[in-house]
Amino acid sequence: MRNTPKLLMLLLLTFLLAEGAFAAEPSKIIKIAGIFDLSGTGKVWGNAEHNGFNLAISDFRAANREFSVEAKVEDSEYSNSRSVSAFQKLTTVDGISLIVGPTWETFVAVMPLCESNQIVCFAPSNNSKEFEREDLIYSFSAYFDERGYTSVIADEIKERGHLKVGLVANISAYHDPIVDNLLAQLTNKPVLIERVLPDQRDFKSIIPSIPADLDALVILLLGDGQLAAFLQQFHAMKRSVGVIYSDDAPIYDTITEQLKDLRLPIRYSKQYLNPVAERNWKEKYKVRFGVEPESPSAAVAYDETMMMLRCAALNPETEAVAKCVRSIQGYDGQSGKLSFGGKQAVTTRSYRVYDF
Repeated sequence: MRNTPKLLMLLLLTFLLAEGAFAAEPSKIIKIAGIFDLSGTGKVWGNAEHNGFNLAISDFRAANREFSVEAKVEDSEYSNSRSVSAFQKLTTVDGISLIVGPTWETFVAVMPLCESNQIVCFAPSNNSKEFEREDLIYSFSAYFDERGYTSVIADEIKERGHLKVGLVANISAYHDPIVDNLLAQLTNKPVLIERVLPDQRDFKSIIPSIPADLDALVILLLGDGQLAAFLQQFHAMKRSVGVIYSDDAPIYDTITEQLKDLRLPIRYSKQYLNPVAERNWKEKYKVRFGVEPESPSAAVAYDETMMMLRCAALNPETEAVAKCVRSIQGYDGQSGKLSFGGKQAVTTRSYRVYDF
């Protein structure tokens, strides 16, 4: 019995050594972050992207229990400066090198930082001409090509033989290249072009200048009430036009039902997805969040997050993750089939024009 204390000490030492050896096992940790517009103009889209981001992380964790995913989120507030400060905090303070976001065109503000700091960044709701730059290595987009909205509208205008066309569009980093794309593809130059600021809500001085015999009027305004304000004033002033074309803003406007009550001849362009896949995604999202996806970028944010996590699981080095993403071909995602083909943005996206 005199050796009992020594025996207990030996057992304790053995346990501590074993515990230390276990703790020394390298843990498979993946750090990832999101920067989304949670409180600004794009908060509907930003919150949907945040949901897609979280859902992808949950699904990855469930399928890859050997990995620990540490996630952080910052609000971009639909601000370039806020997006940059959020990026700097996540990368320098939190040590994160995989980022989804920011929402909409504020992503462009962080692209130089993604490249110079070698941070893999994914745009969930921006796929503009910036992604055609050949010097990009770490900036990616899985969103739909923004010029596709107006490409199908231009095709409709030509196919339907509309000769007299008018255009009312926003002046913004988002709308400017879209307008340029439309004008470049139209056979006949519009007989009316009106450009307005994003905060404009009174169009009573513009509407009378719209010719009554227009075959088509293309309206590219924000879907946060600006488009609705224009259409309500257009209707109240008893104006008419052959057909009104828009991008997908009408279906994301805050007063969509009131727009339908106006009974205006509205047609809008929208991303086309396989109906079965789209229905399955909506059901999956609704089970988790109680509502259907508030924007198409929710599914895109999900796919981007999942692709980065899977690439990081193979090799966490940022250069390896970037190379992995560029090599993706035929990825079956929630937002459709995705292929990068060695480029910085997906190449397999399509649009259609629908009646409102």
